[in-house]
Amino acid sequence: MSHSNPGVSPADLISVLDAVFRAGLQEIRRLRTVHAPPAPVQRPRGARKDAAVSRTGNAIDILTQSSHPLHIREILEALNQRGLPATRDSLVSALTKVIAPAGPVIRVAPNTFTVTGR
Repeated sequence: MSHSNPGVSPADLISVLDAVFRAGLQEIRRLRTVHAPPAPVQRPRGARKDAAVSRTGNAIDILTQSSHPLHIREILEALNQRGLPATRDSLVSALTKVIAPAGPVIRVAPNTFTVTGR
C-alpha cells in the first residue's frame, strides 16, 4: 500500500532533504572546529633532514679544504669545531651515499675519505 501526497513532487522532497542535510553537515563541521582539541606542537618537518644535509655539506667542505684524505675521526673533530656534532655511524653513512660517481667523495681507506680531483 502506498501513500502519496499529490501536493509534493519527488523533486520537491529531494530539494528539501538536500537543504536539511547540507545545513546539518555545516553545523557538524562548525561544531567540530569549535570543540577540536588543539593541535600538538611539533618540530617542523625536515629540520632533522636539513641538519643532516648541513653536516654532510660541511664534511665535504672540510674534505675539500684539506690537502690530504681525512679519517672520519678528523672530520668529526672539524664538524665539532663548527658546532655541528655528528655521530660516527651517521656521518660514515652520509658520506657513503655521496661517493663518486654519484657525488664528490672518494673512500681511499676504511673510514678515510677525500674528494674527487685529488
